[in-house]
Amino acid sequence: MSNKLAVYDRDYARALSKDGETLLLLDFSGSMYERHSGGKTRYECLVESIKVAGLGDCPAITFGEGGMRHLFRMHGDRLPKHAGLNIVAEAQEPGTPMSEAIDLALRRRRRPKVVFLISDGEPLDSPDGGWDSKQSAFERALKLKCPVNTVFIGDDPEAEAFMGAIARATGGYFQNVKDRPIQGRSLTDQLADAMSAALPALPALPART
Repeated sequence: MSNKLAVYDRDYARALSKDGETLLLLDFSGSMYERHSGGKTRYECLVESIKVAGLGDCPAITFGEGGMRHLFRMHGDRLPKHAGLNIVAEAQEPGTPMSEAIDLALRRRRRPKVVFLISDGEPLDSPDGGWDSKQSAFERALKLKCPVNTVFIGDDPEAEAFMGAIARATGGYFQNVKDRPIQGRSLTDQLADAMSAALPALPALPART
């Protein structure tokens, strides 16, 4: 990706962020705070990449038990906004409550025109078919009625397939990124690249009058 293209993508993304067209669904479960190659956590790389991609002003819904507790432990008594994110809601059910996060998105007064769903896991199907299952998350994603661009972090083939299925079913973009450097690109770089790669599919900005 050329520097010129990257700058253009960030400008475009910032404009969409301010218009409220884009919503972020972010995995803040415990595994996102484990340190990997480079000494950073997946959470830290994710926050950095969102700012690099120009999506820092987008409303964000986080999901994962203990997510906010991790945030406040890392950032003291400052509000989550100081971490560089515009967090508007949090799904706090145990595990990876992706369905609950999507349900919160469906309840918002203003529906997004595009969603970024970023996770290093998938909902864990309970024996009794609990509401936060993979099937439930998939069905709720379809109800958003907009492209859901998914980014999966890690090497789990089953979770990767699930995230890819959501993107394909909603007309979104899918990318799998790794904790280790790929062709010299760190996790932060890979995440920012994945978000930027989806930008051409974002809705066009209204013409200025």
